[in-house]
Amino acid sequence: MSGVCSFYEADSSSPPAVSLPPGLIPTHKASIMMFLERVYGIEDQATFFRILEDAILPDLRAATTLDIQVNASENDMALALNRYIGSCVLPILTNYSHFFSDADHASALLDSTLNTVYRLSKCQSLTKGQMDAVSNFLISFTNQLRPPMMTKLLRKLTHDVPVLNENTVIPLRVLTSYYERCGRYYSVGGWGSYGSATEEEKRLTMMLFTGIFDALAQRSYDPELFSKALPCLSAIGCALSPDYSLSNHDDHWLQDSSEDFNGSYNPQPVDTGRIKLNQNYDVTINRFAEHFHDCWAIKKIDQGWVFGTNYDDERKTHPKLKPYHLLDEESKSKYMSPIKENLKVMLYWGWSLEQDQARLQANRESMRRRMSKDGAHHGYSPKPFDLRNMTLTREIQALAERLAENSHDLWAKTKKQELEEIGGGVHPQLVPYDTLTDKEKRKVRDHAQELLKFLQFQGYRLNRPSKDKNSDGVGVSATEKRFAYSLLEKLLGYFDNASSNLMETRPSSRFSRRGSYSTASEDVKFFAKVVLPFVKKYYHAHKDYFVGKAGSSTSSSLASVKEKEMTASLFCKLAATLRTKITAFGHDVNISVRCLQVLVKAVDARSVVKNSPEMVRASLLPFFNNAADDLAQVVDNLNKGRFSHVKGTITRGATSLDYVHMVLLPVLSSMFDHLGAHNFGPDLIVGDAQLACYRILNSLYCLGTSNNVIINRDTILSELSRHRPALGECLSSFASCFPVAFLEPERNKFNRNSLMYGIEEEKLAEHSLEAQGNLRKWVD
Repeated sequence: MSGVCSFYEADSSSPPAVSLPPGLIPTHKASIMMFLERVYGIEDQATFFRILEDAILPDLRAATTLDIQVNASENDMALALNRYIGSCVLPILTNYSHFFSDADHASALLDSTLNTVYRLSKCQSLTKGQMDAVSNFLISFTNQLRPPMMTKLLRKLTHDVPVLNENTVIPLRVLTSYYERCGRYYSVGGWGSYGSATEEEKRLTMMLFTGIFDALAQRSYDPELFSKALPCLSAIGCALSPDYSLSNHDDHWLQDSSEDFNGSYNPQPVDTGRIKLNQNYDVTINRFAEHFHDCWAIKKIDQGWVFGTNYDDERKTHPKLKPYHLLDEESKSKYMSPIKENLKVMLYWGWSLEQDQARLQANRESMRRRMSKDGAHHGYSPKPFDLRNMTLTREIQALAERLAENSHDLWAKTKKQELEEIGGGVHPQLVPYDTLTDKEKRKVRDHAQELLKFLQFQGYRLNRPSKDKNSDGVGVSATEKRFAYSLLEKLLGYFDNASSNLMETRPSSRFSRRGSYSTASEDVKFFAKVVLPFVKKYYHAHKDYFVGKAGSSTSSSLASVKEKEMTASLFCKLAATLRTKITAFGHDVNISVRCLQVLVKAVDARSVVKNSPEMVRASLLPFFNNAADDLAQVVDNLNKGRFSHVKGTITRGATSLDYVHMVLLPVLSSMFDHLGAHNFGPDLIVGDAQLACYRILNSLYCLGTSNNVIINRDTILSELSRHRPALGECLSSFASCFPVAFLEPERNKFNRNSLMYGIEEEKLAEHSLEAQGNLRKWVD
């Protein structure tokens, strides 16, 4: 481990970078920055990035370090630095955020800035105004980034956001803005020049959604937090394609994080104590150590350095500018220790290294050695292999980045222990790897990339961890792995729990001695405040996936039969719950009705009738019958003068005018419009459902034509008149989808979709008892 740490330390020959002249305090820096911005301005992108890297980024990192290492709320320097960043730096960065667009050449700087500012958002010493400045900058910043540049941050957020504490408000806002802007990037067709999301990006998106959704379900209702989480949840759910199937590809590393939820950095390198290297690797390790030493030496010699017994920066003499085999054992160990550690980490992660001798021989014949200038001591002329033309695949580059991050965590863990042994201290690089600048990452990153190139040069084939065949479950179909399928299963579970708890709601004596008011449990609040609004937005965004466009033929990308059945089941369960316990919904009745209107437009009635006739009998037919019964009861109460029942004075429920006007009319209008637009009427409105629709038609007509001769109550007449346009709209929607000529019943005996078509005594038994009685009247 000491070899790794020594290797990681910066070369003493390179002077440390300084951000601003020494002695400047945050107040002085604020004056300089404001003068620069207001007098000279920042005219080009190159100048802006130079100021960001050399002056601003070190201060941002210092603020996060001081917040964790010292008591920032009592430290004047930390508070001054926070004021400088919140009132000066972040507003300037926000104003010039357009420079972050089209900046692929500075991707490393942008990545470091993004992760540093996100880490700053976790600082406990920031005021509300400073937190708002951080939030505004992150939103402006991420709006300029290409979607792939958000991948590293998304990995962090899969750990942090599901905690749902005060530190997650800013990430929720950032995620909401990002997924609303880049939603098409995660869809099937992609997003223009940005292309389509990778498998990892989609997997991280699904993990984010699942984590936020489950966390909201498990915590008590918090209006402020839920108001921030719901838009984020809806944006993520609407962005991800419903037919995306979650796959397990080396996901265990996503669960490891070196950063706590409060932002403190606790290095957690891979524990390779139980990993033993085969002796076959010894030759390769020695060869790469010599090769890497020659690479270092040739750079030094090209810069004018020569061998000397002592290190001298002015004379450019270095005692290690000699052949590798002449180095002492300690110096050799500094080269070999990080090589061994990286090989062990690769084996720990499941990578396999297989050497192909034929490939090794071919590489040796094609590869040349680099030559350096003459004049070195001991006749030493470094000749490393020229691997500059070797390319790494995207997968191997990702592996190199992970190896570099693990090397940094290993160094940081040792450095942290050393500082604790001497009583504490702060090191500028004791921060997470992704907040380092590109210059600071370069040493460990170049070493990891050079090692992987050398392994391939030596004929090794690097094979990624094989997928666990049993990780996806046994007997799980591709349909069940879809995002939409798993989401619908979860939603059905919440619907069932909320329905049962609504039925068991007990009167509360806190509000009334008579117990006429009731309180809802937390899962009921989650159902009303999160599930219903989310279902409305989700089905509105993906309606074409479940039912297809009107008049278009079905395609393979549409929902499966099971997903369509679950959608119909969601609609029927919500409608039945709302009808039974409308009083328990309170102010949430409106969102429930809007949810029903969106849900019914996503029901593929033709597919449900064809593949699940039992669902039609058990769920859809009861909906029609209940609607017909409720409307008929309202008409009967009006005719008999039971105005207290109609107004809901005695019992508020499905037989009141409020229920008819607020729930039944909007939902029936949306259903009939949907059935008519897709020509589902001949599939669904047949048999007993057609009889129920005749009763609905009769009741709606009676309500629409009621006058003061029948009803002698002005308030009732006024309410009926106010909602008469809605009645007319519902009737027109009904006419657009009804498959028979209800105005000319004598012609229905020739209509195959009519109950009267070919009616005979022996066919009456196929219908319900109520239908049999009505059909016999029509036959007679």
